[in-house]
Amino acid sequence: MKLDQTDKKIIQLLGADARMSNNQMAKVIGVTEGTIRNRIQKLIQNKVIKISVINNINRLENPSLAFKRDMDLIKLADDLGYDGFFVGEHHTAAWENIPSPELFLSKASAYAKRMQLGSSLVSLPFHHPFNVAERFAFLDHLTEGRAVLGVGPVSYTHLRAHETVLDLVCRLLLE
Repeated sequence: MKLDQTDKKIIQLLGADARMSNNQMAKVIGVTEGTIRNRIQKLIQNKVIKISVINNINRLENPSLAFKRDMDLIKLADDLGYDGFFVGEHHTAAWENIPSPELFLSKASAYAKRMQLGSSLVSLPFHHPFNVAERFAFLDHLTEGRAVLGVGPVSYTHLRAHETVLDLVCRLLLE
């Protein structure tokens, strides 16, 4: 699909603020709201724009029921044509209690047959680089190439450790 200036401007605005309404984009670009809606639909159909779910739900409930509901959501997202499903590493009871995204995503791969499955965040400073690389390489095999490793420093105080571990993980995965 060849992109014109309107398409490029839509992509730029969505990248700057995904919450921007079609009406707001239409005013900024100088076209109708219907034009924005039609262009976004074509960009999605042609896979220029990909739509994914980032699951980070505040829940104070039975974790087993919450995880079952997550698996139902993953299957629904895959059936509806979403491009990916991402979960973060969290170690608290209130926020998406998933201490090991790769374990969660390996189960999710039984429900999602097409979309990418990834970690929106693995807290690298808390893991040995070899273990992260090995677990995600294995997950990539289990998902037939659909695994995505997303990483982060957790906080600015961990930034130096994050950079060190990230360098080692990348070297392990690429060698």
